[in-house]
Amino acid sequence: GSGVVRSIHVEKPRDQDIVQITMSGGAGIGLECDRSLKLDVTSAHGILVTGSNPEWACKDADELKSKQDRVFVMHRSETSSQASYPQVEAVTKTVMSSQVVQVELEDPALAILVQLTE
Repeated sequence: GSGVVRSIHVEKPRDQDIVQITMSGGAGIGLECDRSLKLDVTSAHGILVTGSNPEWACKDADELKSKQDRVFVMHRSETSSQASYPQVEAVTKTVMSSQVVQVELEDPALAILVQLTE
């Protein structure tokens, strides 16, 4: 399906609370590497996770628990898509000057998938 974007807001660069999420190696999730995967997001960024409770939930990035939460990751290639669930190995909080782009959807129950690159 698809969603309708209600608004896009580009903030001026400013100090932001940033969380770096380090996840277990890529080899176990269909990527051709075994190094850790890292994602930097604002502390209030919603992340789809599962933990001791088998249900999936959206948690703010700064609420993730090392060695307890698993993150939903979709790996896409030319011919297929594969979901995986790497474990959160570390959550590091810092303050960084950065610019944030906020995308608001008409239906708040929908999510946006973000493509990560090296």
